[in-house]
Amino acid sequence: MVKSPLSLLAYLILDVLIGTILLYGYVYSAYKYGNPFTGRNDFFSYKEMVARPLDLSVTNAPFVLRQIPAIVAFAFYRLGVYYDTAATVDLVNLDSDTRRRFLALILSNCVAICLSLATLSAYLRVKLARDSWIVLLALFGIFAGWFYFPTGVIAPLVHGWGWLGASLFVVAFVERNPLLTCAGCLVGMFSRETTLVFALAMFASVLIFEADRRSGVILSVLALVVACIAYLLLREQLTSGNEHQITVQPVIAGLLSFKISRDFLFQSILSQALLGWLVLAIAFRDLRYAAYLLLSISVVTLVGIGAQVSQVALVVGEAVPFCATIFLLTHFDSIRSAA
Repeated sequence: MVKSPLSLLAYLILDVLIGTILLYGYVYSAYKYGNPFTGRNDFFSYKEMVARPLDLSVTNAPFVLRQIPAIVAFAFYRLGVYYDTAATVDLVNLDSDTRRRFLALILSNCVAICLSLATLSAYLRVKLARDSWIVLLALFGIFAGWFYFPTGVIAPLVHGWGWLGASLFVVAFVERNPLLTCAGCLVGMFSRETTLVFALAMFASVLIFEADRRSGVILSVLALVVACIAYLLLREQLTSGNEHQITVQPVIAGLLSFKISRDFLFQSILSQALLGWLVLAIAFRDLRYAAYLLLSISVVTLVGIGAQVSQVALVVGEAVPFCATIFLLTHFDSIRSAA
């Protein structure tokens, strides 16, 4: 078992390095074969932020509030990180400066996923009292097994940072740690705000259905509620665009008018097979957590539909760190014996 802070720090650093190596192929593929016009055209909003982070006038909401990914991408951009090679984006005639921003955003997501892997791996080593590399490799396997991982998470968008926020939230949830909840709130507010909704549904489930009144639960719920309200105020007062996503009447109208199409079935439901299997496997060991996960996934799906998000599947995918961590916590003995 890893006990000392120095040992834990050493494992964190090592896990980040290993994660970088494991993710190299995905980063290379996303850069060489990615095309922002095939369902990833949000890139054209984010690319404006890469050159001018913290300028809330460069693009509209909700993109402009997702500042953490943009700041990290800005660092790569200013460092001049660039790989000149034939790529799919050549077919859409992106200029060299836009290609630099394209790569910078991909690398920003890579940083977030490396931090997610390292955070969860270090936590699980301590929690399970096992000094084992199986945890890191199992986590990476689950992450990489999600349908949209190469095209949506390791992409010139911000979803990798949503996974980092979810990673902080799941540790906070299992440990009932309000400080980690606050850290997750900061990441979520300024990278992927829907992670706040998912985490709030998880903590609220414990509060309501288990009547858990411990300070860690109550303070976490309060922190998440405050973060959600603060986000809405920031968006309303400092930004503009897509107001229908944060206005009650259009959200209700979006829910009432929704119809399951063939594309929604294929892209947002059938693509979530990994999540389905993880929740089912968790149910055999801890039915409560499986129910909470299913409820929270349903809540965030309804939020995505009501807000008329074009890629509900990517919003639902922010549950992957939650499902992966709880799955490993409940099944680690089986994984260890099989290995």
